[in-house]
Amino acid sequence: MRSRPITLQREHPDDVLATGQVHVVTVTYNNVATVDRFFSGIASCAGQIHTVTVVDNGSTDDTVARVREAAGRVRVPVEIIENENTGFAGGYFAAQRSAAPRGLPVLCLNPDVQLASGAVEAMVDVLDSFPDAAVATVPLMESDGTPDTASRRRLPTLGASMVYSVLGRVTPAALRYNKREKDSVPTLRTKGGRAVSALQATTGAMMLVAADFRPLDDGIFDRDYWMYGEDLQLCADAAAAGRSVLIAEVSPSVHVKGVSSGRPRSRRSNRAFHDAMYDYARKNLASSKVVLAVVRVGVEAHFALSELRAMPTRRRRAQARLFRS
Repeated sequence: MRSRPITLQREHPDDVLATGQVHVVTVTYNNVATVDRFFSGIASCAGQIHTVTVVDNGSTDDTVARVREAAGRVRVPVEIIENENTGFAGGYFAAQRSAAPRGLPVLCLNPDVQLASGAVEAMVDVLDSFPDAAVATVPLMESDGTPDTASRRRLPTLGASMVYSVLGRVTPAALRYNKREKDSVPTLRTKGGRAVSALQATTGAMMLVAADFRPLDDGIFDRDYWMYGEDLQLCADAAAAGRSVLIAEVSPSVHVKGVSSGRPRSRRSNRAFHDAMYDYARKNLASSKVVLAVVRVGVEAHFALSELRAMPTRRRRAQARLFRS
């Protein structure tokens, strides 16, 4: 395991001042294709960003080298922590080794997200305006300009979880376990006059977490989740604590999905996705051992079916890699 924090050195370190109000943490794994766009977004919001910590979960490509190069082009202090692959939540737990000052809200930001100018300012405005807010976010859109529906989600229910565990992606949108929150007229305004909507849940790809809700030293996310589901759990924890999840209705940032996990998912990633479904039900929904057992059967059946569907594509990819080598 490579765990020693490495602070990026710059030719003129006095030119780089930590002045913003937010500490950004991102966890990378083979994200070389999105690093430049990620840091372009950081540069566009540099005035609000105090420091950036990049936790690399054992990338096998040139991600770390590209991060070093791109970080040198932004006027924000950047630190890299090289880590073994401990999953998404585990990567955020490794970020507690960061030298960043404590007491700042943490912007959890995927390496495949490019912040829009003003996005961080809007999220800070939300936390400053609503002391009960645990999480602030702004809209995301995919590369083709369509809305990323994961920005606005509802917390899973037991019935929806069981239906989705059997039907998977063919489940009607209205019945999906993490279905999209319906658009509504914003009912709140920040001190800066921005329109704000309340959500049940949002995506861990971009969420500004209040410092008094989940400090960096607590690891931000529940490490029972290796990958997937930890963001829903965080939002469920916020609801249980009487805290809110809010979205500022401003211009969207861009989310390039599937760079690390790919489609179809690797077997390990697919296993983690299904384990997350079960773990969420276990922690939040199941009323008895019998119900939990039924959920487990449904999840395992769906996992087996999804693995069968993925086998031909994985086989073709393996053959292509063998041919190229």
